[in-house]
Amino acid sequence: MHLEELIEIIKKEKYTYLAVMGICLGIGVVTLLIFSKVYQAELLVNVTRAGVVETQEYAYDDFYRLQADERFADTIVRWIGSQRILNDSISVARKNDPALEWIRKVKARRVSSQAIIITYTSSSQKGAQEFAKTLVVTINKQITDLNKEGREEGWFILQSNSPTIQKGAENPVSILASALAGGVFVGFWVVLIKEAFPKKRKR
Repeated sequence: MHLEELIEIIKKEKYTYLAVMGICLGIGVVTLLIFSKVYQAELLVNVTRAGVVETQEYAYDDFYRLQADERFADTIVRWIGSQRILNDSISVARKNDPALEWIRKVKARRVSSQAIIITYTSSSQKGAQEFAKTLVVTINKQITDLNKEGREEGWFILQSNSPTIQKGAENPVSILASALAGGVFVGFWVVLIKEAFPKKRKR
């Protein structure tokens, strides 16, 4: 099929084509409206020590300290994926912010030997802040439980600042552009299929 034929088909079915594009754009607008009630949050946490102890033994110090920090940071990333820790943190956050309905899409990744970035979405701005606080407290409690008897001096501790919070979609223009591009693509195939299978005329 030549380009001229395709253009003629689109002209012939222009109302169908425009309708499909309108539907796709409508979906994009609805998506933006949904995202307008969502808060995107990013929290940077650091794995550090309560103190540093000099020793000649093969322990979590000196030459091996960096490796130990990396492994423990990986452990914390796995803890953040634990449903129990998330549920405990969300429960406390809701007590501090009754308007908080949900916390979703919690993801964590280690970006250096001691730094972890945690991203999540929240139904309220205050709830996003409260969740960050309670999550760090919950994880620090978990860390302390591993060293209850205090045998390891200079034990690990998690530190963080306030989370970065942004309301709405990260890039609304890209959402609308994707919706428009989807409308062009889907509309093209809809009119082709409609042309390939025309309705039978009534006698």
